[in-house]
Order: sequence, then C-alpha cells, then structure tokens
Amino acid sequence: MGRLDNRVAIVTGGSGYLGKSHSLHLAREGARVVVADIVDGTGTVSAIKEEGGEAIWVRTDVTDEESTTGLAQATLEQFGRIDILVNNAALIGENSKPFTEISLEEWQRNIDVDLTGMFLCAKAIVPAMKEARYGRMVNISSCRELVGGANQLHYVSAKAGVIGLTRALATELGEFGITVNAVLPGLYDRDLGTEAGVTRPRTEERRLQQAIKRYGEPRDLSPAIVFFASDEAGFISGQALAVDGGGVRSGG
Repeated sequence: MGRLDNRVAIVTGGSGYLGKSHSLHLAREGARVVVADIVDGTGTVSAIKEEGGEAIWVRTDVTDEESTTGLAQATLEQFGRIDILVNNAALIGENSKPFTEISLEEWQRNIDVDLTGMFLCAKAIVPAMKEARYGRMVNISSCRELVGGANQLHYVSAKAGVIGLTRALATELGEFGITVNAVLPGLYDRDLGTEAGVTRPRTEERRLQQAIKRYGEPRDLSPAIVFFASDEAGFISGQALAVDGGGVRSGG
C-alpha cells in the first residue's frame, strides 16, 4: 500500500529533469499520474509504466487558459477525479542579464510561465477538488526568492510571486479541504554550469556555504512533494519549505 493509493496527480512540466522525478515518486506511492507538458512526456509515462504504475501524457501549455482547461477535462475523462496538482512547469535561469537589459517580452515570458501558469492550472483544476472537498496543491518556487540574485530579476520576481499565490490560495481553499504549499529547491545538479544567472565560481561559493556541501539531486526534492501531497500533510497549508541543503540566506 502506498501513501497515495487511488489518488490522481497532475504534474506540470512532468517530462523535465525534476518533473520526471516528481512524477515517478508520486506513482511509486500509488498515484495515477498525468504528465502535463508542452513537450513530449511519453518518456516519463513509459518510465512509470515500466515500474507498474499508471500514467498518461497530456500536451499542455500552462500559459494558455484553453490548454489548462483541456488538461483538467482530459484528466477527469481518463481518471474521474483530480486529487493532486504539482505546479512544476517553469523557465529555469533563461536569458540571464542585468535587469536594465531585460526586455518587456522576456519579463512577461517568465511571469507567464512561472506564475500565471500556476494561476491558470489552479483555476482549471480546483473546481474538481472543491466538488470532492479534497485536494493537495504543491507549487514549486525557488530559494532564489529568499536571497535575490543578480541578473535574474524576471525569474526571481516570478518565483517570489509563487509564495504569495501559495499563501493566498491556502487561505481561500482551506474550507474545501484543499491544502496549498510551496517547495523551494536550492542548488541542484542540473545547475552545474550556471544557476539563475550565477557563474560557476559564484555557484560553487554558494554550495560551500551550505550546511550540506553538495548539489541537490531529484531524490532530495521529490519526497518533500510526496509528503505535501499525502494525507500526512492534511493539517499543513500555506507553507514554504526550502529543500536546499541548509543554504546561505544572504543575497548575491
């Protein structure tokens, strides 16, 4: 028996580096998983099925309201319910540059994917959770919102907005049995070259300032998402958990 038996989970950006790990961990706990991604998610689906799980891929553009509505409809048609939403889709450290060189288009693209996408997914999926009077939403922010960071104003601002969105939704949805929490990754090994506009020397400096002096791996982050998605976290909402090896809390 898994902690998520009979639950249905949607993971946006489920074909990516961390999204695939989140999807697999949820499936291993018994959830049926919908991999929602604008790119091909069949690799994640195949990996879940190879382990005996159940999953489908629904092509989804989180910045498009019609697409997110279609995601909710496709999930309900396939599985009849939606219990868990992991808002994971994001732009990671793209177009790093001084803020005076960030174009309005670049700014808007980050806000659209990293923040508005969560709003649209929540808007599409929460009605099913309200009807069931049960739901778990886990939003992926970033530890960069805690410390700032040069040359990544659009990314950091969007990820800071995720915390506000999380706490506002937690307040609004609690009466329906829906919890909303955020997980904040720190330095993960996909970031070995750069992370949020930080060059390798600066990234290495941050790693050495952590309490646990290594880069994170998917296996470090996904269990936190499984916990927030489970009944064990039924009395926890509006929280932001940093999974960052005890990272430094100063800016830079």
